[in-house]
Amino acid sequence: MKYIIDPEVFREVPDFVRGIVVIRNLDHSGQHEPLGSLFRKEMYQAAEDGGRTTTDRRITAWEETYKTFPLPRGERIHPGHGTLLKRLKKGDAGRIPFISPLVAISNMIAVKYMMPCGVFDTGRVIGDLTLTAATGEESFLPFGKDTPTSVVPGEVILLDSGRNTVVCRAWNSRGGQTTAVSADTKNAIIDIDCLSHIVGHDVLDEALSEAVSLVSQFCGGLVRVERLSSDNRQIAI
Repeated sequence: MKYIIDPEVFREVPDFVRGIVVIRNLDHSGQHEPLGSLFRKEMYQAAEDGGRTTTDRRITAWEETYKTFPLPRGERIHPGHGTLLKRLKKGDAGRIPFISPLVAISNMIAVKYMMPCGVFDTGRVIGDLTLTAATGEESFLPFGKDTPTSVVPGEVILLDSGRNTVVCRAWNSRGGQTTAVSADTKNAIIDIDCLSHIVGHDVLDEALSEAVSLVSQFCGGLVRVERLSSDNRQIAI
């Protein structure tokens, strides 16, 4: 399997970097009380931290970036870390669900470092993964829905080329059911996205390092880090 970023993405946003934590042979089942405690602590810290706000440049810069490409019709798209932080600031720190260890780790990294962060099961990917502009013929199965929906031509999507299905819509905003992690997940990827004029490479390095540490401690398996950028647009998974 290859992971590729279309050069068109970098023509519009040249300082974009995608950090990738590749995980193989993990154990995603069982009890996870220690991680659950860390997760809840991080949610409350983010909620109470006056330095992390919903108008933070680390959120609004992504909202501006999304407008570079077409977006889902009739919707205002927010980065996942912005949506999560908004809930926390409204008092939901005790109600954000611990869905699974990998999802919890992804959410912790997202709000701690104020960067878009997502996770998906690579065992459910059939072809190559490409971050590219949609043709409009791809299908996407949202969470909470039984039937797929179409995407907007030109919208930036993460595409599974083998199924012609969307792993994530609107760049990094909306993951779908097709590649969602579960208790049976053995191989996965955590993506951490960076606009380097807003968040430096050193912060991305720190976020990747913490993600690796948490995965190694609570999920086991073999973990490695990769980066995709304008200078390195393709890797092998």
